[in-house]
Amino acid sequence: MAWSEIEGSGETGMKVAFLLSRQLRVVAADTWWLCAAHAAAGWAAWQGWTLVSGSGILPIDFVCWSYRQHGGAVAPVSITGAGSNRRERMRDRDRDVIAAADVLVGIAIRRGGIMEEEGKRAIRQGKVVHVAVPPFKQKATFGNFELLNLGARPLELPEFDCKQAGLVSGTGARTSQKRRSLVFICPDGASSAQPPADYLWHYTRACPGPWPGQTPDEYFHSLVQNDPGCGHTGFDTLARILAGQKIRASGKIIRGQYEVVSFSSAPPEDLLARRRFRSTLARWDFEPYAVGVRMAAAKALGVRPVSYLPSSDFARLSTEDRPFFQRSDEDALDWRHENEWRHIGDFDLSAMLPADLAALAPSGEAEQLRRLLTRC
Repeated sequence: MAWSEIEGSGETGMKVAFLLSRQLRVVAADTWWLCAAHAAAGWAAWQGWTLVSGSGILPIDFVCWSYRQHGGAVAPVSITGAGSNRRERMRDRDRDVIAAADVLVGIAIRRGGIMEEEGKRAIRQGKVVHVAVPPFKQKATFGNFELLNLGARPLELPEFDCKQAGLVSGTGARTSQKRRSLVFICPDGASSAQPPADYLWHYTRACPGPWPGQTPDEYFHSLVQNDPGCGHTGFDTLARILAGQKIRASGKIIRGQYEVVSFSSAPPEDLLARRRFRSTLARWDFEPYAVGVRMAAAKALGVRPVSYLPSSDFARLSTEDRPFFQRSDEDALDWRHENEWRHIGDFDLSAMLPADLAALAPSGEAEQLRRLLTRC
């Protein structure tokens, strides 16, 4: 099916806005909403419409990028609302964008959300509303079917290869964490269901959005082209570390913002069995992917255990000891089961002997991991 075969308004020079509810923070190249948004952007740009949009949130930024890629014009909308919190400001942004549009295009609309509400309002006002017809019916797209039932025009997009549902509720981070058996791989290619003795483990997790140093344009290009590792999963992060031979330091949740790399000496099975979803961080505290370093070799490079102490003790520590402080007050979460160790600054894997390295992943990804690790 070509874009010219899909019904439009017959008018150019109109303004269009996309209805797209909150999405998963981590996106794969075959996620349904991503494929649908890219295809719909091409169709709407072909109509000669100008996209009106906000910015600053990945799905919205992707739609704007796709629209420009298809040769369409994008007009930022000035937000007039002054909500007292982020949620209210986002609602004001969405309403201002939708009010500025002559035509609406619905992609993935969650039931009971602002996008469904504004779509219904537009239909009542007689505004033209096109809605993509999803290949599945679930919470992520209930709003699509509700608007179609109320008279929205079905948007049958050209076929594209898509395998993922692309759930919309929250971050979706809870939906992909089924328990799987673990495999430990050593540089000689040997694998085991038991971790090597006397190792420290640096756990990797998914990276929502661009990699450090990667621009949004580069990230969106990689997704559309389905480049290797473009999904930025926990496995992709592990593969990136092994290929680059470096673990990048971060001070994001470290007292004093010291840039460190964290390890754990806890048995991986024990640690992963106790993992929790951290609502404040919108992610799991651990995912089943890790690079292992032999403890003796890590110590030689400056890795040392943290000190679990009351908050009041931080000010008493020397400058050298503060990067290794971890709060352990009675009213705080107890992190001692992590047996955390830290290294100040980036950790250079190339400074270690290959025999001192190992890696961890679910059994289904063992062969990929073996190929990566044996190249180190």
